[in-house]
Amino acid sequence: MTSAPLSSSHISLIFELVTAQSDSRRPRENQVRAAADLLRDGATIPFIARYRKEKTSGLDEVQLRMIETAIKSVDTLEERRSTILKRLQERRLEGVLITDDLFQAIRHVRSLSLLEELYAPFKGKRLTKADRARKAGLVPIMHDALHGRAWKRIAITSTCEDYPNLKSIEEGIIELLSERLSALPSARARCLEVLKIHLVINVRQKRGNKAETTYSDYYNFSNKLRYLKPHQALAIRRGESAGVLSLKFNADDQPLRIWLLNALTPRSHRPNQHPYRELLERARDLAYEQRLLPSVSRSLWSETLKNAEERGAAVFAQNLKSLLLSPPLLKKRVLGVDPGLRTGCKLAAIDEFGQLLEVGLCYTHDHRRAQSSHLLAQLIDRHQIDAIAIGNGTGSRDAERAVVEALSLCHRDTQYTVVDEAGASVYSASELARRELPKLDVSERGAVSIARRLQDPLAELIKVDPQSVGVGMYQHDLNEAILRDRVSGVVEDAVSSIGADLNTASPELLGYIAGLGPSLAERIVEYRNLHGPFPNRNALLEVRGLGPKTFEQCAGFLRIRGGDEPLDETAVHPEGYPFVKALLEILGINRPVAEMNALLEVNADLIDQLAQRFEVGELTLQDRIDALTRSGFDPREELPPPLLRGKAISMRDLEIGMVLQGSVRNVVDFGAFIDLGVKRDGLIHVSTMRDPSRPQARVSPYDRVSVGQVVEVCVTQIDQDRGRISLELA
Repeated sequence: MTSAPLSSSHISLIFELVTAQSDSRRPRENQVRAAADLLRDGATIPFIARYRKEKTSGLDEVQLRMIETAIKSVDTLEERRSTILKRLQERRLEGVLITDDLFQAIRHVRSLSLLEELYAPFKGKRLTKADRARKAGLVPIMHDALHGRAWKRIAITSTCEDYPNLKSIEEGIIELLSERLSALPSARARCLEVLKIHLVINVRQKRGNKAETTYSDYYNFSNKLRYLKPHQALAIRRGESAGVLSLKFNADDQPLRIWLLNALTPRSHRPNQHPYRELLERARDLAYEQRLLPSVSRSLWSETLKNAEERGAAVFAQNLKSLLLSPPLLKKRVLGVDPGLRTGCKLAAIDEFGQLLEVGLCYTHDHRRAQSSHLLAQLIDRHQIDAIAIGNGTGSRDAERAVVEALSLCHRDTQYTVVDEAGASVYSASELARRELPKLDVSERGAVSIARRLQDPLAELIKVDPQSVGVGMYQHDLNEAILRDRVSGVVEDAVSSIGADLNTASPELLGYIAGLGPSLAERIVEYRNLHGPFPNRNALLEVRGLGPKTFEQCAGFLRIRGGDEPLDETAVHPEGYPFVKALLEILGINRPVAEMNALLEVNADLIDQLAQRFEVGELTLQDRIDALTRSGFDPREELPPPLLRGKAISMRDLEIGMVLQGSVRNVVDFGAFIDLGVKRDGLIHVSTMRDPSRPQARVSPYDRVSVGQVVEVCVTQIDQDRGRISLELA
């Protein structure tokens, strides 16, 4: 994001946008300025969050991404402002009447929607009715009428082919007055301000269309636009695009109409006493109903959809991050089962390191199931399988029953779980999968991917197009640029929070390390293959195209185990090596993890004392000490392990009041979907979620649960016919 520094007014606007995005953890304006300066200088968000805490007073990745989004919005506003000012100057030279007040308003506007509204009357070049009236010389007559002078005496002498009588001239005057009112910056701003609060969207089923249950909730739907929930806005747009729904906008706008009449009437007259009040009211109504209301409604609807897309992208990103950081089943042998009916279930056994041991095939939906159970049991015993991952696609229930039977036949204490296989087929048909598993066919690669997803979700899911991972809210309807931007950021945050082994990580994993990218990641792997393992982090600088700035951003997130420099195994950034070595020498520590932890246990004020002694910020010092004491630590290890099962249940086994364990499959604005191990996910509706400390207050689903989390739930309602299960957190 390297570019020109931001002015104080820009920082102020960025701060407004950031505080509007979130009700909690709002950064202060000085934090926004510090973060903006670092981002403008090319620093990545993971680097700022980890290694520039002193400068930002401890802003985290979420807050920094809010600031980054706000900066991009301000950049877009400034680019558009510049384009519009240039275009208006050109239109003025063409003879179009554009006032200095409009230029002044555009230079100071702080909202993209208002900027577009101010420019709207001057966008098109087509000849309007007002243009024809202007060419016919009706402007002086319009001014006479506007100021209450006897305009008809002059008008009767100004008839022409286009305006042959007083009635047609009156219509021309109304067109000119309507154009005048709709072009007033204050009128556009007022309409936007009022309609933002009062505009109502009315949705109906389009005539001639068959009823579709998908959109039945919106066949007779009305609500104020500002109360519309993001998922409702996206569903309505989808229904309109499908030709099923039609939209209309209206508002309780009588006070606004009165204001517009006052704005049109000269100060020398009161509207009620103006001699041509009826003419002014007709001009006002024409301006409002044909120019202002449609334009502002479209603008507000577009803004609502944009905000809904932003919200949908944020939900997707949050769920994706939780999924990527799901607890792994490290150092366990896994059997992947890709369910199938006619073509059978594809099997793939992998070792502790994700390497393929054996592939197989079995049939689980017919008379061959017993034979399949014996085959599965033999695979489990032969390869000492610790866990089985079953994909949740077609035939999953039959595969699950066969696996449960196999578990009773084998000689190991093996358990299973059902894994969301969304995107596995996309990966298995990709060029990357062909390179990784060249001897396997597409279906066998899918089974390997399912097994690896259980073993290490992060390493496997980064190989899949994030849009193919089913953890969001209408993500397929979202603006691709917005979604791609959010997704790349959240994957970068997730990978950087774990780190990567420089000498073993795949190019896909390295590509998401802060500061790197696909091209540099490929060059790093090529260098590694050619020259052998990297002996230390500094050797990265020998990779073609990787300079000091990139090294600064990525080095702290890369690990080298058993290399020349012990600190390369930690999250201590190379810039902090001299300080850390001096610190260890003064404290007389040889084994940082054990001895530093022991010191912290007996001296709670050690951090404060060291910060004063070395004249370093406490946040930086704490970060470096944490990097030492948690060397080799994977934050996913603190999470509960994946939920493994030993027996299968079906929806028919469920009873109201039953308490079960499940894993969170997806979180959306209206609740959370829970995998109970039955065919259908259950829903915890947001209305049932409560904060234990404030039982009467509703909370956001995202504050209570996250994707991959194991939760205890109580069954509250079962609808067998519709396949719906209602749950509450136990």
